[in-house]
Amino acid sequence: MVRQHGIVSVFICLLQHCLLAVFPLPPCMPAHLHSLLPVSCVFCFFVFSCAYGTYTGPATGSCSEWIWSAARCESLPPPVTEPPLVEVCPTKQDCAACAAHEGCGWCHNTHKCSAGIANGPLPESGSSCTAGWTFGPNAQCDFDECPAQKDCNSCCNTPRCGWCATPDAVNGTCARGSWLGPSDGSCGADSWKWGLPQCIIAPPKVGCKGKDIVLPPLAQSGQCPSGDDELSSGSHCNLKCPPGYTQHSCSGRQACDDVKWSGAAPDCSPD
Repeated sequence: MVRQHGIVSVFICLLQHCLLAVFPLPPCMPAHLHSLLPVSCVFCFFVFSCAYGTYTGPATGSCSEWIWSAARCESLPPPVTEPPLVEVCPTKQDCAACAAHEGCGWCHNTHKCSAGIANGPLPESGSSCTAGWTFGPNAQCDFDECPAQKDCNSCCNTPRCGWCATPDAVNGTCARGSWLGPSDGSCGADSWKWGLPQCIIAPPKVGCKGKDIVLPPLAQSGQCPSGDDELSSGSHCNLKCPPGYTQHSCSGRQACDDVKWSGAAPDCSPD
């Protein structure tokens, strides 16, 4: 009878295993259903199946989360679920980490990691990539994106890229390099821009007009311009004393600094 009961137990357990394959149930059934199974027929948490065995584990195969007692079902932790790729991929900060994560791709044009496939980001990622899409663990992240940058700001904001400005400081080319200069070719030290602060071009300073000088008493224009005539910024001139007065040396100096006049009145003594 014992042998017959064991065979029946195995049969019921196998039948339960087949039913679970078609109609999956939670890892542990409710207590009122658990009593319908033989005591030797229990659940394996990871594969969600019922198997014949003892308190030490299943009779065949293995199960790291073997549940022999129905009481343990209530203490099981909830299944761990991975967050969606549209949330995971943007957390990758460089091409190598991005491409190594399955389902993520790196756009060299935007320097962003997005959920995608071989030919570009997924629509649900909310991203687009017009150039330099790198996807898959075997993809090459060493992509030279410098030539695609058309201005100093975008160039210096791109890793390993620097801007070689033309003499007019308006145009130039973007090339891979370091703070010392481009990796290939040459660029003068005054023309090579490495880092966004160097892309800021100060506007040219404006000269000072003679009519804007406030003449002190007894002072005359002298060497300084008058009317709409200008003195270039960074230059200086000297006011003079009127006839009948002697001007002491080094007095009356006026300087122009970007539209603004500054200086002192001439020191005049009567003859």
